[in-house]
Amino acid sequence: MSTKTKAEELLEIAEKQAGTEAMQMLTDKHLDNVMALREQISIEDIDLVSSSISNNKRIDLAVKERIVSLHSKMAALVQEVANRIETEKYLTAEQAIEGMRLSMVQREKVSALVAADKQLHVSCQSLKVAVEVFCDLNKQIVSRLESDRSIDAGEERKLLLGNALLVFELTDFSIRFIESFKLQGVQEIESIHRDMQKTISALREEQTALRKQAEGTDIDAFLRDQVKKDIQLREDSIVIIDKEWESYMMTVRSMEGEIGSVSKKLPSLKLIRDNAKAQINTLAAVAVIQIVQSNIRAIEGAVLQLEQLQLASLSADRVKRLLGI
Repeated sequence: MSTKTKAEELLEIAEKQAGTEAMQMLTDKHLDNVMALREQISIEDIDLVSSSISNNKRIDLAVKERIVSLHSKMAALVQEVANRIETEKYLTAEQAIEGMRLSMVQREKVSALVAADKQLHVSCQSLKVAVEVFCDLNKQIVSRLESDRSIDAGEERKLLLGNALLVFELTDFSIRFIESFKLQGVQEIESIHRDMQKTISALREEQTALRKQAEGTDIDAFLRDQVKKDIQLREDSIVIIDKEWESYMMTVRSMEGEIGSVSKKLPSLKLIRDNAKAQINTLAAVAVIQIVQSNIRAIEGAVLQLEQLQLASLSADRVKRLLGI
């Protein structure tokens, strides 16, 4: 796929910044709800994590719903940011395709390929957004801890508890998101590719049969030469389509490989999450900062690898080359 344009890069940055701000507002509100609950009922700090609250029968259902819905709201926000980024990128191609003079069959094939490619990109973008927002929020937690050292001991413990809870929730969300993540659109693209391979194979068989027919002794030399030239032009076109698909599928495979690298971070993330939970009852500023910094180190390598993915939209010209239109 082609590399991203400057406009696409700026759009992506702006949307991710907005996503990080929205996620911070969401987690801050969650923390307010948890801290309020801590003052209203007798509950151990270790049981303030959302996974524990969901099993607590003493908590009012409305309060419980607000707290345990954190992860689903975070996932919805990640998906929304990814959708906004990729939908904007595809506008130009979709408008260009809309203006093409195509048969109904051609339009159906074009629509199916563009939809699958877009689904693939939204899916991959959602993982990028999730891990990048994760890192950004963890860095903000470090900054907050380091800048609030002058408050009294009681307020400091409350701040440390709040941030330790956020560290746990952010890490737990990232683990669940990565574990359940499946790159969407690949099966649809592979299906279109298989159909095109069958079409290409049939075209080649047709050209072979036509060339054999042209070699007949009763065919005029002039007609034979003309048909052979026509066959060669068509075969050249078939080669172009075949190579375009080879290049396109290599890009899809590389995206699958890069995304697989994120899953390798799961053992480290799980250790950090469990360590953060264990730390909630024995809070210390240095210990919490170290946990958060471990969070960032554990996943930044994966972020860098994901950043190498060129998530540029499928252009109208490439669609035509892939489908031989």
